[in-house]
Amino acid sequence: MKNAYFKFVIGILPLVVFFGCTTSTLSTSRTPSTEIENLHYFKPVSFISYIEKGNRGDLNEELSDQSSKLITYVLKDKAALYHISDSIKYPFSDDEYNAENAIVNLVDQIEFQGNTKGVTIPPVLNSIMEDNNTRFSLVVLANGFARRKGNYTGQVFKSIGIGILTMGIYNPVPIKSRSNLYVIILDSYNNEIAFYRKSFLDDASPIEPKVINKQMDKIFKRYFY
Repeated sequence: MKNAYFKFVIGILPLVVFFGCTTSTLSTSRTPSTEIENLHYFKPVSFISYIEKGNRGDLNEELSDQSSKLITYVLKDKAALYHISDSIKYPFSDDEYNAENAIVNLVDQIEFQGNTKGVTIPPVLNSIMEDNNTRFSLVVLANGFARRKGNYTGQVFKSIGIGILTMGIYNPVPIKSRSNLYVIILDSYNNEIAFYRKSFLDDASPIEPKVINKQMDKIFKRYFY
């Protein structure tokens, strides 16, 4: 499944255009955040690429798994702040796989549409939420990339060379790393998206605890606190 998702990952990860730090505007339903208690969370879905040579990354399963575990750690560590109560349990063996696919498709739908208007909860996620007896559930999807040590320096020199050859007309700026987070709160009672926000952070490792902490705090700012 992750190989099928690779095109989507590359599509939103330009490696040589400086993007900086961006946290999108809040997208919420009419349900106030004060009503969101006992927020369960699905296992975070993560797609982290690793750039070994040049400027193109390959999806790395080890880094992706590390990223998912890191996000889980942050959610547990700040459970009180983020209204987290427990993790979603998967009753059947293929539930986790099906949930991951549904989460990818959900984020893809919202991003393609540009908003959450009319977006409903995928049936597979709704069913799992019912099995867990929870109205609200948190979904986190992460993607990003890291580079081999020394690769970034080489790309910087390459960029300088291109700038000289084009007399400054084209001077691509390589990005050292990137961490992207997409966060959704599902409301099964109303079958809608109660909360959606994303964060893009350049030159920040997607497998660094302080980076994930910073992004999650900004994502929930002006919502839970």
